[in-house]
Amino acid sequence: MSREPHRVSWRQNSWIRLVLHIQMLLRQAAALEAKELIYRFTDPSDRRVSLFTITKLGKQALKADQQMRLERYEQMLKEWSIHEKEMFGELLQRMNKAFVD
Repeated sequence: MSREPHRVSWRQNSWIRLVLHIQMLLRQAAALEAKELIYRFTDPSDRRVSLFTITKLGKQALKADQQMRLERYEQMLKEWSIHEKEMFGELLQRMNKAFVD
């Protein structure tokens, strides 16, 4: 007797998505913590909760990464007109808003 596999609907089981997001977040946090870019500590008001803060090294790495990205974008867009850059910026803002909504 053949049985159909049980299908899980992502929309119906939002808790599955939440668990997967939490697991991904914890893996990313562990990697950042191992590189000493963030510091994890226990919330004194609820010891079940972990809190994070960025370290001095993390701030330096973030600043360097932002500068590198800015330079790369400037290089990529150097031949675009002012109008094209403005239009691109408006479209990016529109896309970002769509992600949030």
